[in-house]
Amino acid sequence: MPNTDPKKLACGAYWYVVPGKDPEICEKRDGEAFVRFTNGSRQDWARDGENFIGPLARPRVAGQVAATLRKSKPPAKPLNERIADADARGGAWLAKGNELAEAGDKAQAQRCYDKVQFWLDRSNKLRGNC
Repeated sequence: MPNTDPKKLACGAYWYVVPGKDPEICEKRDGEAFVRFTNGSRQDWARDGENFIGPLARPRVAGQVAATLRKSKPPAKPLNERIADADARGGAWLAKGNELAEAGDKAQAQRCYDKVQFWLDRSNKLRGNC
């Protein structure tokens, strides 16, 4: 029996088939009474002759599910070097911001201070002080 009511679909990805048109991919999420399309639109109905085919199986690559996460590479620099780098970059941006503030360029100085905050946050995160 064809799937014609988005409200009754199980969670997953589906092909939305309309006679005379190319099929479109859509997604049904848990707790939602509609499907989502890749263009951002939503739909909670289907006309006569329109069907949802699925749910689609996850693709497999070399015998494994494609969505499996891979382990990331270890950082190129040790932690103490990354902390020192973040501190040095933050200090350099602070000096540049202070220089611009003294020269009267408040807007450009504020952009520098925003970058200081980024590097300060990075340094704190590396230290475990979030």
